[in-house]
Amino acid sequence: MSAGRDVRQEFIFAAYDRFESTHVASFLQTFAEFVVEEHRALRRGQVIGPSEPVIPGIRLNAVYTAIPVLHDERLRTFDGTRPPTIFAWIVPIHEEEADYVRERGWEAFEERLEANDGDLCDLERESVL
Repeated sequence: MSAGRDVRQEFIFAAYDRFESTHVASFLQTFAEFVVEEHRALRRGQVIGPSEPVIPGIRLNAVYTAIPVLHDERLRTFDGTRPPTIFAWIVPIHEEEADYVRERGWEAFEERLEANDGDLCDLERESVL
């Protein structure tokens, strides 16, 4: 992380069970391998992609990193490891949403998500833009 600070990072992914678990697992494995190769922790509001669809048959083809707000607040940082473990919610997004984050920032995007009640567990959701 910044200033040479070391952290561990765990990814959280949320999707309805109607989406094929093997596809979700394959995506997570590939994504985690990519992040490990980069040797840099993901930051809040960071966008990766666009690229191929996150899983076959959906249009979401980029990833947004968020605080895991769907879960208990204690699931943000775990200080029982050295270095501490930071939890990052990996949220699949549309290409135009990725562009929006890059142009206007993560705060503006999260405001749009809240205003449009974006269901981030639905991998077939429409764009909030």
